Amino acid sequence: MSTKKLAALLCALLLVIGIFAGCSSDDAEPSATPTAPADTASPSTSEPTDDEDSSITFPLDEPETFRIWNGPMSTTANMTSPNDSFAYQEAEKRLNVHIDWDQPAQGTENEQFNLIVTSGDLPDAFMSGYYIGGLDKYINDEIIIDIMPFLEDYGKNFLAIAKITDDTWKRNITDMGRMPGFYNISKEIEPTWWGPQVREDWLKEFGLGSPVTYDDWYKMLTMARDEKDSLGYALSSVDGLDDALLVGYNLINGFFAKDGVIKYGPYEPELLDYLTMMNKWYSEGLIDPDYTSYAGFAYFSETPPLMLNNKLTAFRSFWTMFDLHKMQAGEDNPNFQTVAVPCPVNAPGDTRKLTIYSTPDSRVGTNVNTITTSCHNIPVLVSWFDYFYSDEGEILADYGVEGLSYEYDDNGKPCFTDIVTNNPDGLSQNDALALYTIGSFHSRQYDWARQITPAMSSYCTSAGAIWDSNWDQNAGYESVLGVTLNEEEANEYSRLYQDITTYITETIVQFINGTKPLGDFDQYREQLKTMGIERCIELYQQAYDRYVNR
Repeated sequence: MSTKKLAALLCALLLVIGIFAGCSSDDAEPSATPTAPADTASPSTSEPTDDEDSSITFPLDEPETFRIWNGPMSTTANMTSPNDSFAYQEAEKRLNVHIDWDQPAQGTENEQFNLIVTSGDLPDAFMSGYYIGGLDKYINDEIIIDIMPFLEDYGKNFLAIAKITDDTWKRNITDMGRMPGFYNISKEIEPTWWGPQVREDWLKEFGLGSPVTYDDWYKMLTMARDEKDSLGYALSSVDGLDDALLVGYNLINGFFAKDGVIKYGPYEPELLDYLTMMNKWYSEGLIDPDYTSYAGFAYFSETPPLMLNNKLTAFRSFWTMFDLHKMQAGEDNPNFQTVAVPCPVNAPGDTRKLTIYSTPDSRVGTNVNTITTSCHNIPVLVSWFDYFYSDEGEILADYGVEGLSYEYDDNGKPCFTDIVTNNPDGLSQNDALALYTIGSFHSRQYDWARQITPAMSSYCTSAGAIWDSNWDQNAGYESVLGVTLNEEEANEYSRLYQDITTYITETIVQFINGTKPLGDFDQYREQLKTMGIERCIELYQQAYDRYVNR
């Protein structure tokens, strides 16, 4: 394999930076609601009038500087600030707008966001935030502004893209019909990007086809245990409620809507069927018994070595990782190959009704860039954000500077140069992207397809279609991504849900490993009811109904 192709395989790491910017867990637990400062209103929040000059022409005649709170963004490759990015440097040249970045220490973002909000020392904008109680609350409390009145004059690119479909519009506005900020909006719908992968070389050795049903999985895992001494499947959730295996029962590990009615997967009676299967698989050595030690974010670093060392038969990973893992296996494991498989269902021809983690039916991410009431020049800052929804700005954000980090191919498609895919200074592609393009927490018109390179195998490029192949998207089931609890609901929910999740995690693990008999399942559900899970469901139902009526 050539050095260039070898380096190109590092594109598999791209999603590690950007993938979580556009998505978040449906059942994330709200933290304490921050207190708003007493007086943060600013004359700059006034709406534009007919007498105002509504034209912003870039580059500005005079330089303008804004202070932006950055949140979690990669500053690798010896970068001390996002301004070290060649793309941000080029943006400053084109627009004559300089950004001073507030960069909290990694792992302190939530705490620092709450502190800066309560201090009253607001930046001009937030690249990300922790808006417990919903974005309307922060507009009402005069922390951030409703940018809707400024879009006709200063945000035409963003406004046009936000209106492409009813769905994109609904996901961009709040329950009160406001526009709280700028969201990542993909140029096209992205297929599922994280799903189950199995050892294809073992399937061939065993004479098995791609597993489709739970029985197929059971046969595959059993043969791998007996013939390869495999630990089986690596559950991805610390409580053992793995969406990739749950969706075949039309459940997920969180809230979802069925025909407009909110359900909660860990409380549904059908969960007993899943637990019965998991208990059997665990007792027969088909589930890695150490899954609780790495489930969560550590899953991404701990499970690949287990696969590469022939300890696992199946796990979940990104669509960009197949070639990287093949390369890492190398000469020590020349036959190693993983392949995407659909989430298992009960019988051949069955479909699942729910998404697994991502939402391919939407182009809108969940991270939002907001402008605060302390912003000293809202029209210019709105125009600055809007620039990255233009074709020129999107190319700059996603690919960097022409002739440096990308060139156009014969079909007019931008393609990364060797400085990204085969960096002469030895930078990984992740680091090169941080240095030459703009991080994904900066919302813009986003081209997810930039991750596809000519060096990628069909294992990578076909994965999303395989994962979505048995998903019936018109079955009346929906995730609650985009549904927001208001302040009062969030406070009540937090009080109830923290103890509920602790109880669920402890009890489900016991059901799976057999230390609690499955006969106690009704008692488990009754305890959840006593702890207030039905009230939590009611709160989400209220929020969902508002979302539907946006």
